[in-house]
Parts: sequence; structure tokens; C-alpha cells
Amino acid sequence: MSRSAKIHVSMVFSAPVEEAWESLTRGELTHVSQRWGPIPGVVAIHDEPPGFFDEPGLSRTLENSDGSTVVETIKALFPLRSIEYAVTELTNSFRHLTSGADASFELVPLNEDSTSVTWRYSWNAHNALVLPLLWLIAHLAFRPYMRRMLERISAAASS
Repeated sequence: MSRSAKIHVSMVFSAPVEEAWESLTRGELTHVSQRWGPIPGVVAIHDEPPGFFDEPGLSRTLENSDGSTVVETIKALFPLRSIEYAVTELTNSFRHLTSGADASFELVPLNEDSTSVTWRYSWNAHNALVLPLLWLIAHLAFRPYMRRMLERISAAASS
């Protein structure tokens, strides 16, 4: 049995794949990541190296609206197609349930003016006992947060 809570959200951006990619990789995260329910928004980015979305292995620290932090590390990049990253070093109460997550964005051009974007998260449970609670939080809180964030990113790509 897998010890992860997997979720995904898909949305069609009214933008060509180049603009969708740009909004995902160069957009202002602190503007699109806003608190939703128990999920904090991102208020600051620390230690982000130049070209963060250009090279696998680079990391940055996200500071959240509740004072907690997480580290994001790029695992793989396929420009205009996908980004894979890890979320680790959680300092909020979620750290008691999970060691972090593997996440990705996948972009599929539908035509010259629209792009399908799928955002996936696989939260890694510390053990089988916490998995049901982790699954509930991922599906009932984190997935709606992801949808709202993708809506904001899509709006930025379309403007």
C-alpha cells in the first residue's frame, strides 16, 4: 500500500504554452499564493538563486503567512512541458503528518491560444496511521487551495 496522499488539479489557460510556462516559472508567487482555510499563503521567498527555474537541483525557501517555511527544490525541468519539484523541511504542524511532497506541473498545448496545465502533489505520510488524516487534509483543504492558485496564475497568463 502506498503511503502517500495524491491529488491533482487541471485547468485550461487561455494562453499559448509559452505564456503559461512564463506565468508558472516567472510569476510573482506571493501574489497568487493566498491563504485559503488552513493552508497559508506565501508571503516571501528567501535564498532563491538566479535562474531557479532553469536548473535542476536549485532550492529556495518559502515563508508562509503563518510564519512557517518550506523548501522547494527543482528535481527536473522540461521547458514548456513540465517542472518536477520536491517540498521538504516543513516547519508548520503539517510536518507531524508528512516529510514533504513530490509535486509537478505539466503543460500540454491544446492549440495556439490555450494550454492545459495539471498540477500534481504526492504528500508522503510518515506512517500508515497518519495517512487517512493526511489524505483528508490534502483532498479537502490543499486541493481547493491549488485550484484557486491555478486560477490566479491562469488570469496572469491571460492578461
